Amino acid sequence: MMNAYMKTHTALSRILEAARKQQGPEPSQTLGDSLNALVDLPPDERSNVQIGLARMLAEVTSPAGAGLLTVYLGGAVEGGMDPLPAIPFILKAFLALCDRIETGSENTDQLPELEEQLAIGLRYMGQGLVAHLARCPDECRKLGSDVGILEKLEKAENITPGALWVLELIRKCSGEIMVLHGIVQKGIHVRYENISNCFHLFTLLQAALEGRMDGSKRVDKNVLSIALGETSGDCLDSAWWHYGRGDCPKPDIMASVFGEMSPCTIPEINDRQVMILWPPILKSRTWDAGFFGPYIEAVPPRVNIIEELSVERAKEWRCRIGLKAEERKPAWWKFW
Repeated sequence: MMNAYMKTHTALSRILEAARKQQGPEPSQTLGDSLNALVDLPPDERSNVQIGLARMLAEVTSPAGAGLLTVYLGGAVEGGMDPLPAIPFILKAFLALCDRIETGSENTDQLPELEEQLAIGLRYMGQGLVAHLARCPDECRKLGSDVGILEKLEKAENITPGALWVLELIRKCSGEIMVLHGIVQKGIHVRYENISNCFHLFTLLQAALEGRMDGSKRVDKNVLSIALGETSGDCLDSAWWHYGRGDCPKPDIMASVFGEMSPCTIPEINDRQVMILWPPILKSRTWDAGFFGPYIEAVPPRVNIIEELSVERAKEWRCRIGLKAEERKPAWWKFW
């Protein structure tokens, strides 16, 4: 009877051999059968084969084969496999594929000129890497601070969706914000999750604050559906307020929370991010659906209210950041 080591070694060798010969986006009969055969292995042996596949990815000469193996590993992660051990090996192999993109091919018009197998491999490997990283937020944060890795991904993001998906995941952040009204004694404590830019945050925050904060309007359900990733399409949204930084207790265009920036850049006061809602300064501040994607199912964007502050707590926060006492509403306020 074949011992466990030999069974693992044999299964791994068969899969790797088939992956090296892989051509095209659909797995060959041999590759598909070899991967499906892993179901019959005991869990420990199957796990050993899977981590072996991750370790050997960089040696799979077929980009399409390496990509299909990464997709398989991503499916295993979704089924409960620990993603952490495989991430360094998948990332190394993925970046090696990114390095093969021709210098100067920095727009999507160049995509047809990429080698077909390389394009397939980049797409599949990015998909599988996202499945791993989505379950390891600490690893995402590490990658987000690695300038060298970011440069490689940014070079490739306009050419392959694989790099775009990985970058989007790395750029996403989560946190809590104290949202204070600039004029009236109101504040709401909210939590945001998996958002990469403040325009996206504004849309979801406005939906959460509808009817709860002076100056709110009626949410466009189509825009909200696209922002949540429930549907896709083109749309425009606009700001209900001037979004001000909490470290500037007056409406100032230079102290705006800029929509293109990450929510992580919103400054903290007493270990809490703070944003102030002022009546609009600009006549119209709009953004389109391009700021809502790409949508990644494993990390859906959301904004939820934690609590509405009492008048006393709202006053405390206003005093803490230097906001003046509530003033009489100016005449134009009634048009909100």
